[in-house]
Amino acid sequence: VGRREEALAPAEEAATTYRELAEVNPAAYLPDLAGALNTLAIRLSEVGRREEALAPAEEAATTYRELAEVNPAAYLP
Repeated sequence: VGRREEALAPAEEAATTYRELAEVNPAAYLPDLAGALNTLAIRLSEVGRREEALAPAEEAATTYRELAEVNPAAYLP
C-alpha cells in the first residue's frame, strides 16, 4: 500500500531476532535469518537506501550458499 518506510522497522527487527536465534541454534534458524536479511535488503532498497541494502543482501546470499552446500536439494532452487 506504499508504506515502505513503515515496513523497514519490522524488517530490521526480524533480521535482528533471527540473528540472535541463529546464534543459539543455526540449524533451525539460518534459513529464516537468510530470508529476513533478504527482506531487509529489499525494504532498504525500496526506500532509496541502496548502499545500506548491499550488506544484508550479501549476507543473505552467503548464508544461502552455505545452506545449499549442506542441503542442495532444498536451497539451490
